[in-house]
Amino acid sequence: MEDDHKNGVDLERGLTILYATQTGNAQDLAETLARHAIRQHFTVQCLSMEDYSPVPPFAPKVLAD
Repeated sequence: MEDDHKNGVDLERGLTILYATQTGNAQDLAETLARHAIRQHFTVQCLSMEDYSPVPPFAPKVLAD
């Protein structure tokens, strides 16, 4: 695997894990996956679908004259 810092390039490896659960099994699995990803140097967010607020890929820009 190439070094992410090679040639001055710093690549952030981000991962968002979303889960929905009634019994807690999906949450346990999501948290296990998050721990494995952290060991692989990912920045991880592990969230319940109830707590997730999607951000639009772009926001309209208002230009002032």
